[in-house]
Amino acid sequence: MSDRDAPGRPAPTSIVEVKRAFDGAIEQRFDCDLIEATPARVIVRFRFERDGRRLDSYGFFWRRRSYNCYYVVPRGGGPPVFLRFDVVADVEVDLVSTPAEVRYRDLLLDLWVDDAGARWEDEDELEAAIRTGALSGAEMCSIDATRTLLERRHRRVAAAVRSTLRGLGLVP
Repeated sequence: MSDRDAPGRPAPTSIVEVKRAFDGAIEQRFDCDLIEATPARVIVRFRFERDGRRLDSYGFFWRRRSYNCYYVVPRGGGPPVFLRFDVVADVEVDLVSTPAEVRYRDLLLDLWVDDAGARWEDEDELEAAIRTGALSGAEMCSIDATRTLLERRHRRVAAAVRSTLRGLGLVP
């Protein structure tokens, strides 16, 4: 992981989330609001609509963790609609460039948490990547370890995310 932060320079108010496919074949870019940048993490907000609802997705990107978390709430308040944890690698934060960016590689596996419970998504894509040898041994170890960690701790991480957002006055 790398960081490009300029001491004494005002923090940007916007940031681009750059999600790269594990193999680098696809890159998605999302224009976001920068909520907070600390030495340990970056928090962004992405606004979107889904099923006629206006939603705010608060993305937490930790510099030293192998996952990120999206905490999605109705715009204007209310309980979370869902949370999603993505298994990631190579998180980079660049607050110096214009626009500022948080970049990472998506390692396919996602944990989706909503009223129906927690469930893994994209396991079929992961299995296909494993069959074709597209993932390195180190990537497979990271995916397996992150799966185990999130199965045990996703509730605790979600509670910490919620507490942080409350402390920032962003959710009730």
